[in-house]
Amino acid sequence: MSDPPVGDSSHEGDIWALIERGLGIVNRYAGLFKAQTYAREIVGRDDYQSVLASLRRDYSARVAQLRSEMKNAGDWDEEVLFPPAT
Repeated sequence: MSDPPVGDSSHEGDIWALIERGLGIVNRYAGLFKAQTYAREIVGRDDYQSVLASLRRDYSARVAQLRSEMKNAGDWDEEVLFPPAT
């Protein structure tokens, strides 16, 4: 904001101080209503962990389903199709 104009009023400095304070309040609330926030950490920085957990869970479910299907199909060697994890 520019410097206050020079005038005869002894309260002119007070008026400009109120204007500055009012603008500060407006800007603060505008930030709140526009949902602008600043985070301390990057949003989603640990998303990869949920992706990996999902892949592990889905893989385990698929392996269990395949084992069930193979057992129902007849004679099979589980060690050949599903070697132990190392």
